Amino acid sequence: MSRTHSLSPELDRIAPGVLPQLRHAAWLYGMTVVIAVPLAWLKGLPLDAFLRGGVAAAAVFVVLGAFLALVVRPLGIAIHADGLVARDPWGRKRFVSWSGIAEVRPVSVSGVTLAAIEPRDSGAACLWTSLDVLQNERFRSLVVPFAGEEHPLLGRSPDAAPTEPELPVEVPGRG
Repeated sequence: MSRTHSLSPELDRIAPGVLPQLRHAAWLYGMTVVIAVPLAWLKGLPLDAFLRGGVAAAAVFVVLGAFLALVVRPLGIAIHADGLVARDPWGRKRFVSWSGIAEVRPVSVSGVTLAAIEPRDSGAACLWTSLDVLQNERFRSLVVPFAGEEHPLLGRSPDAAPTEPELPVEVPGRG
């Protein structure tokens, strides 16, 4: 990865959507309510105390949703003919060529799953993006002509369950 690479013109910029982050915040809100209702009932709290707590949890949902959207929004990818530009874990923009990408793996940051783009250069920092960027059809249509169908960015979804490697089956009596 190089910071001083002479880039070809930017073809497009794919930004993550806000909806997945709002879904994550809604899940957290729902889990809060699922836990709070039985606890309030077990403690014998009156209904108005629970309602005040629900309003407070809704306010947290709104703030958390906005915060997640702001944090994840810069994790888009700029696509160039010779590679892509994305942010490293420290927020700095970095370039990596198509051939310089070794693999894509999931990374969980405070419950939000991101995709880490691992470079072949072991001394370079990985790049982070949102999973929905890699699953975007526009992204795929831009990457295929330059990187090919078998590129790690276009492989199986990083949030898919890992598969077990297939081992050769030994047949008894055969050498």
